[in-house]
Amino acid sequence: GIRKLGRWSTDDFADWSGSSLKFFVRTTTSSNATIFIDLKDCLNCNYFIEYSINCKSISAINVVNSMHSIELIVPNKLRGSVYQILITKKTEPSTGTIMVGDIRLKDAEITSGRRTDTCNETHQKRMIFIGDSISVGYGVDGQNPCPFSPDTENVLHAYSAISAMHASADYHVIAWSGRGVVRNYGESDSTSKALTVPELYNRTLATSGDPSLYWDPSSYQAQAILINLGTNDYSTEPHPTDEAFSTGLSTFVGVIQSDYPQAKIGLLCPFSLTDPQCGNIQSVAAERRVEYFRLSPDLVQSYGCVMHPDYTAQQS
Repeated sequence: GIRKLGRWSTDDFADWSGSSLKFFVRTTTSSNATIFIDLKDCLNCNYFIEYSINCKSISAINVVNSMHSIELIVPNKLRGSVYQILITKKTEPSTGTIMVGDIRLKDAEITSGRRTDTCNETHQKRMIFIGDSISVGYGVDGQNPCPFSPDTENVLHAYSAISAMHASADYHVIAWSGRGVVRNYGESDSTSKALTVPELYNRTLATSGDPSLYWDPSSYQAQAILINLGTNDYSTEPHPTDEAFSTGLSTFVGVIQSDYPQAKIGLLCPFSLTDPQCGNIQSVAAERRVEYFRLSPDLVQSYGCVMHPDYTAQQS
């Protein structure tokens, strides 16, 4: 059958970066097969998905408002061949929601069979990455200088997905550019009134505050959680007070610990921050008895769009 990776609603909607559909197809002829994926109406959509076969990228597809279906070709020369299909949303919630309708196949059928390739293994480990633009790969595929556009964003080239791949783990990326712990980017006040990461964290769909779409943590109990926040809180003035930031972060970590009592949790101080901000994060880590990691600015030697780390920097 079709396996959903990431956070999906019961009607097959998803908007968080990295949300994926994974399934295997068996060809019924010796010709190329075709997969047709119907899409429901999506307002203001401009997102990208990655289409992969047997863990190799085939193409990136830009989905916009006017598209109602996607056609995917499966190159094939032998009847009965089995291929792993992976469709991944590369871009963050603000670029739109993938709304999957019917999935139809020509010259192939969905199968429960498996390939023996190691890249197709079923992962037993589970990770969650909570963050902002760095975690979603904002501008990662661009070459500085360049303005941001959705085609330059790619969560598969962000440290989050890269780390999960190296750990052979499934992953959720709960991140949105410009969001912080208590203050979002460019706010006129020292704290934000709404839609900080702690408020978005337990949504199945980041763009919907519908209480019926609350994400049930018991459905995905992660073994490891990395929190990379603080850049936007301190990005522009007025900054939050040390007390406001530390209290907000500590409260948030407490919620995560309650939701995922068995998980190992790490707090990262982003490469763009210094003291006292890193000190605040370290103090919260000590208070909550979780791990603390400081990311050195030396890790980022090359940039994509809008001075965000490029793919090379994200890998380091």
